[in-house]
Amino acid sequence: MANISIISGMNDIIDRYDGFIFDVWGVLHDGLSVFDGTVDVLETLATKDKQVVLLTNSPNRMHQIAQKLENMGIKRSLYKTIVSSGEAAYRALTERTDPFHASCGTKCFHMGDDVFMQALYDAAEAGAIEIVNSPQEAEFVCVSNPRGMHLDTDYLQKELEDMLERDMPLICLNPDVVVRIGDELYPCGGGITDQYAEMGGRTYYHGKPHNPVYETAHHLLGVQDKSKILAVGDSIRTDVTGGRNYGI
Repeated sequence: MANISIISGMNDIIDRYDGFIFDVWGVLHDGLSVFDGTVDVLETLATKDKQVVLLTNSPNRMHQIAQKLENMGIKRSLYKTIVSSGEAAYRALTERTDPFHASCGTKCFHMGDDVFMQALYDAAEAGAIEIVNSPQEAEFVCVSNPRGMHLDTDYLQKELEDMLERDMPLICLNPDVVVRIGDELYPCGGGITDQYAEMGGRTYYHGKPHNPVYETAHHLLGVQDKSKILAVGDSIRTDVTGGRNYGI
C-alpha cells in the first residue's frame, strides 16, 4: 500500500505537479455555492502556470457546466477545459464509433429529470437519436440523475426486468450513486445501472471511474508524465478508483 501523507492544504503540494484534474461537484462547490478557498487555489495555480482540467460525472454538457461555474464566481480563465460524462455521452451517441453505441438503435428513452437532458436534446437535434416517451417505445435507455423519478423499487424492478427481456442497452450518463446538494443526498444513475448490470443487462458507463474520460482529460491537460499530474475528488468509488486505475 502506498504511503499516505496528511497535508494542511493545496499549497503544501502545488509545486510537485504540473497538471491538476479536479472533480467539480463536491470539490469546487456543493451544488449551491463555491467552497471557501476554491477560487484562491485556482488563481494560485494560474499564476504558477499550472494546467487545470475539470473532470465531472455531470450528465450536462461542458458549456452548461462552465456557465454554472461562471455564475458561482469561477471564471473560465481559471481552467483549460471541462470533461463531463454528459459530453462524452453526446459524442458517443452522435459518432457511433464503438460497437456498444453502434448497436443501440436510435429510439431513446431518458430515465431522469428533464433538466439533465441537454446532451440527448442535442443528439436528437443532430439526427443521431429520437427521444421517445416510454421504455416500451425505446431501443435503448439513458439514465442520468432521477432524483424523485423512477425510485419506487417495485416499479423500477419491473421496468428493468422488461428492459432485460428485450435485451435493451442501458447507457449511464452519471456513474455516481448519490450526489450531495447542500446538506441533502440525491440518487444518481450509477445505482440503477449497477442494478441492471447485476441482472445481466447490457450497460455502458460514461464518466469516472472508467478510463475513457481520464484519457480525454489527460490529452487535454497536455502534461504527458502521469507522475506530474494530481487528481482531486471526493469519492472513493469514482475519483480515487478512477485516478489510481489510470495511473495518476
